[in-house]
Amino acid sequence: ALLQLAGRRRRVFVYDHPGPARAQGLLPSALRSRYAVAVLGIDVWRPLAGTRGRALRGAAPVIAISHATLERARPHLPEGCEVTVVHPGLDLPLAGGAPDRALLEAAGAGFVLIVGRLSGRERYKGHDELLEAWPALLELVPSARLLVAGEGDDRARLEARAAELGIGEAVRFAGGVDAATLAALYRRAALFAMPSRDEGFGLAFLEAMAAARPCLALTHTAPAEIVVDGETGLLVPRGARPALVAALAGLLSDPERARRLGEAGRARWEREFTFEAFERRLRPVLERLTGGEAA
Repeated sequence: ALLQLAGRRRRVFVYDHPGPARAQGLLPSALRSRYAVAVLGIDVWRPLAGTRGRALRGAAPVIAISHATLERARPHLPEGCEVTVVHPGLDLPLAGGAPDRALLEAAGAGFVLIVGRLSGRERYKGHDELLEAWPALLELVPSARLLVAGEGDDRARLEARAAELGIGEAVRFAGGVDAATLAALYRRAALFAMPSRDEGFGLAFLEAMAAARPCLALTHTAPAEIVVDGETGLLVPRGARPALVAALAGLLSDPERARRLGEAGRARWEREFTFEAFERRLRPVLERLTGGEAA
């Protein structure tokens, strides 16, 4: 496809990712397009060799989706390459079909929600941190419940750990859920909590904000670029379990405050994190590179 575009002898600019951008190296130099490469997180958290490395060296510029991703990736980027940060946006898909009524009835409402893959390779997402905090949380809020939405090869280990901690009755593993069910879970949740240490950005936080749910995240992470502490949610230091417990208990015990934070989060999503807002941020970057011809 790149060869066909280049063969038309018109100016072409490509916005791509490190994997597909490798195709640029297969073209004769005279036919290569100018291109930008978007880096999302784990794809550039380690040295890139071969064609991926060459793709980054040829990009103008490298566009990171968060400042946290950029700082994590910077040691592995080509020396002197142009970099910029453009936060992505999210428009909620139409949730067609009926939600899982049995799951929703069993889940009830007012729970803490975490959404994400349960992968042994992604234990940084914060599932363990929430489970380990739950016994202390139950001492403060005996009715506190955690709903885990997502599937993966680490689910059995997490379920076993919940049982070991004696919190099995307070934690529900919902497995993978469809869009309609997920949307309903966001609406029913008291708050969204994902104390992830290494998120590239955190689109699930945007989903929660769009549903007017307050969010809990860690300081000095990409989600901290989304969540405004004390305004749309709460930020706690990584590894600070007492602070995590206190933040969870505070929001669960004060529904009115949680509502205000959630509504402010919804307003922030509408203002800063829709796909239209993402286009507004990205367009000037591409227009500068294309001489004002970004379409």
